[in-house]
Amino acid sequence: MTPSTLIDFKQLCEIYPFCPWTIRSYCSQGKIPYVKVGRRVYFRLGSVLIWTAARMAARISGVKRGHNASGLSGHDEGGWTMAGMRDYTDDELELVRKSFNGRYALRDRCYFEMALQMGLRVSGMLSLTVGQVYQYGKVVDEVSIDRKHMKGGKAGKASGRPIPFFPETHSHILAWLKRLAALLKVKDPKAIEPAITLFLSRVRNKDGSPRAIARETAWRIIKEIARENEFSGKVGTHSTRKTLARKVYTWSHDIRVVQRILGHRSLASTEAYLESLTDREVWTAFRTAAA
Repeated sequence: MTPSTLIDFKQLCEIYPFCPWTIRSYCSQGKIPYVKVGRRVYFRLGSVLIWTAARMAARISGVKRGHNASGLSGHDEGGWTMAGMRDYTDDELELVRKSFNGRYALRDRCYFEMALQMGLRVSGMLSLTVGQVYQYGKVVDEVSIDRKHMKGGKAGKASGRPIPFFPETHSHILAWLKRLAALLKVKDPKAIEPAITLFLSRVRNKDGSPRAIARETAWRIIKEIARENEFSGKVGTHSTRKTLARKVYTWSHDIRVVQRILGHRSLASTEAYLESLTDREVWTAFRTAAA
């Protein structure tokens, strides 16, 4: 092969040091340079190798967000991986709540508020259906997440668990369900098919059936708000989960309570979650005392 050789997606996955799903996400966002030959997409080997080397070098050297010598933006460097994701401050939470707009603003606000209260990973959030959260004309008090949608579930390591809905979350769910009913052209939320995905995408499946928004779409919504408000650090879909961890620990000062809320099997996982959060609290306390 020469630098000008064109390779297809399967060959790209063999040389690119990330999982195929992440590669497909980068391709759909136009981050990996490609060329179109008719209706087929190919990648020029030389361009891909240069792009990969620059991105890996930026990761290894710990380059901060923002544009750098490699030409990659902070958005590109961080990807949308969960590692190193930080929590929201209370002031940032208020800014996020004021930032949702557009046709699907109620959906996105509902997602954010539910994720913040439930502390679910994005896969668990996007697995929810209307029937799980809305029954007999009202929002349920508790929702059960199937084990197959939880981390480790497919390997048999996770068990499904019930999570309560707080009253503060009900209004956001109801507001979105009313909007969803209008989009589906049905009379009211009661008429929505229970199996319909809660976080409906404007894009349909190939057979015309409704589908949930993609994980990268949820990530992109959160990232755009973070950029609009100029949030520093690594903020993404996992930030709501870390924010819940901080709030629970601040309330309880008991790491095992946090473990139960987050659904961690291992206490070590919870300790890793709280390490960066408690470090920030220590520095904040020190700054206040030293002022």
